[in-house]
Amino acid sequence: MFQRRRLVSLGFFFSHPVESCRAGTGAGGFPWRTGLLNVLFYAFVAYLLLAGPFVSVGVTQTLVKHDPAKSIAKDSASDANVPGATARAIARFDVVPFQVFSGAFEIGVVAFHIDGIQKVVFEYETLTGLRTVTETGMSVNPRTRVCEYWTSLNASDFADGLVTVKATAYPNAGLARELSLELYANAHNTLAGRETLYVSLSGDDATGAGARARPFRSIQRALTAVSENVARYDGGEIVLMDPGSYDMGGVRRAANNNMWITIRPDEGLLCNDVVIASVTRDLIRPNIRRLRYYNLSFDFSKMGQIYKEDAHWQWYDHCRWYQSEGWTATYPGQNWSVRNVGFNGLYVTNCLAEDMLYGFTGCNLVRDSHCRKISGDVFQLSRMVVNCTVDGAGGTALEHHSDVFQYWDPTENVIVYGVKAANVAGTQNFFFGGLVGTSYVNCAFVNVAVQNVQDRRGPPFTQYFHVHDHVLFMHISNPGQLSSFRDDVSTPYTARNVKFVNCILERLTRGTYGVMGLPDGVSVESCHILQGQLHGTRATTGEISVVDGPGSRFSYTGAGVEVIAGTGQTIPGFSHPNDGAAEHGAPNRGAFVFDVNVPGADPNAK
Repeated sequence: MFQRRRLVSLGFFFSHPVESCRAGTGAGGFPWRTGLLNVLFYAFVAYLLLAGPFVSVGVTQTLVKHDPAKSIAKDSASDANVPGATARAIARFDVVPFQVFSGAFEIGVVAFHIDGIQKVVFEYETLTGLRTVTETGMSVNPRTRVCEYWTSLNASDFADGLVTVKATAYPNAGLARELSLELYANAHNTLAGRETLYVSLSGDDATGAGARARPFRSIQRALTAVSENVARYDGGEIVLMDPGSYDMGGVRRAANNNMWITIRPDEGLLCNDVVIASVTRDLIRPNIRRLRYYNLSFDFSKMGQIYKEDAHWQWYDHCRWYQSEGWTATYPGQNWSVRNVGFNGLYVTNCLAEDMLYGFTGCNLVRDSHCRKISGDVFQLSRMVVNCTVDGAGGTALEHHSDVFQYWDPTENVIVYGVKAANVAGTQNFFFGGLVGTSYVNCAFVNVAVQNVQDRRGPPFTQYFHVHDHVLFMHISNPGQLSSFRDDVSTPYTARNVKFVNCILERLTRGTYGVMGLPDGVSVESCHILQGQLHGTRATTGEISVVDGPGSRFSYTGAGVEVIAGTGQTIPGFSHPNDGAAEHGAPNRGAFVFDVNVPGADPNAK
């Protein structure tokens, strides 16, 4: 059932005011912002979205409306009466772009559609011509350990230099989506640049040459050297030779490099040994077009924010983010840890965020990462979250509108796939809010398990506001938190092609008091519902809870456990080795375990 088939032929926050889940409530007993505070808050957010950046105590953040989708209108042959006939495939590359590869390199695409994905077609030019690879099923990518549509590139098939890969996700019905990815092949080791600079806490910025024997004193001086000779250092490294804290505050001259320039510790140093900070709690603004941080710690109690320029990319790999003053510490003007205007390029892989107000927010991709003790929002506005874990999301730590997944701007093409969140208290697990005109289009939330350790009668609640068009919830386990379709507000919830399938849900309700049933445009299939009306087709019920386990592991307890095994329905175009189908002949209801590699969970891991 999970065999991979291939056809080969020649031929890409700010912390808003509290929406109190403990005090203020609206119709039906659900929280909502009211009165003058509500008006002033949303007016201020609208100003930020339309007018650009604001500055407060050295912290600058620009908020934008949505993530521009790279898509084209390619239709799959389909009946116009099929529910998803006008819905576009939800698809993203599960790859950090601009990487250099010298051998085999597996690249993957995660894709979903209400009618299922028929195939993903990869196309790229090789030394012998156009190559087309068609993947018709999901399987585990050996590089990422994500069950996805993937293929393998070999650097020897290309001339050294830029490689562009196109991928098109075709649904069984509806609109295809085309993606583009840029990488650099280097099988013959002829790429120019790639030289190394050295920085030591005992070095000298005036007399140093950036060599190991004569290192610079500061990262700033090394970045200046890069900007003065980009061709020499493009794709190279800045090596931090000593344990200790390195000040990166201030603004640098721009460097327009093409390949990632990596800042990393010297051999033998661990992640916790080398800390990036700012002596004056200033902005850190490196101004390097494509900058990768590897195996470093970042103390956000000692910096205002890492300021990524609008058209730049940053990649955090095997890093640790933390606040040395703890997860209850807040600062004037505190915002996202890394500024990412336009969601242009912020990537997080194999990282840890702990003891912080925010986790990995506003990211293009978060994979194989772990959040621990987050008092505010964990994955606010992140466009792709894959195979990640959370331990301790606590809206009770601060008077803060805390969420595991929060979206509040017009959003298109979001994928959350493979997340376990344990020990969640006082936190909305899914929150879709925003301004008038906000919409959520082509979004998939797949295989998410939440262990709620709060009063299941609520609040807080999972809440759905505004327009939802082609939004999928598949194999979600959220027992212990009520979910509400907020049709009781001035910009009510409206839906088209919204589907819940094989989920475990506490209860689904309407915001309008006394209204029963599902909103128009919402379908519920093969779901396990603990309380209230058993919506949709093939519904089951029975007490069930999520039990935390090591890593990405978890289990279920309660009388309902026997009911969910093998009673889910097959989802067109979706399969996973752990969904229970191989054992039972049909998938289980609810989320299932997934493989994750989270060395960031150990701050001393390399």
